[in-house]
Amino acid sequence: MVRKQLVVYGLLGFSKDLLMSFSGGLLMLYLTDSLTIATTLVGGILFFNRLFDAFNDLLAAYLLDRFSKYLKTWYLIGIITSAIIFIALFSVHAYVPKSVIVVAVCILYVLLDICYTVMDVSYWSLLPRLSTNDDVRAKLSTVATFFSSFAALICFTLALPLLHFFGGGGVKVGFLT
Repeated sequence: MVRKQLVVYGLLGFSKDLLMSFSGGLLMLYLTDSLTIATTLVGGILFFNRLFDAFNDLLAAYLLDRFSKYLKTWYLIGIITSAIIFIALFSVHAYVPKSVIVVAVCILYVLLDICYTVMDVSYWSLLPRLSTNDDVRAKLSTVATFFSSFAALICFTLALPLLHFFGGGGVKVGFLT
């Protein structure tokens, strides 16, 4: 396996997990501090989405296994739709009336989870197709895990300071609300 292929596979993992680290890590802050949704309601939304995710993962794995010859296509669909829904979720305040914002957040968050699951399952399902050699697959998996962890590190290290910087010291303005 060429080093370039290792880096490209790792960068794909970096990009998918940077998006989800940001949404997973800062969504509660955005919903409570920026949109002023009650913390118990936000906790409930996040909790029930995790329950849904357990079934969503199984369904996505089953469907992608049935249509496994299209893994690259599923990955591309997953990353494009995840990016669009991510932007919609973090700008929901700009286009949805306050009276239905909680419903919109619930729908967008579930859709984001579905799209991310499609992207994630198809990404990891590509691994056995990239090589039949166990050592090469181990290297690919290690590089992918490193890049994914690095994405989370960057997100959690820089996101909050950047929100305060762009918000002039306030998180609410940093989210552009």
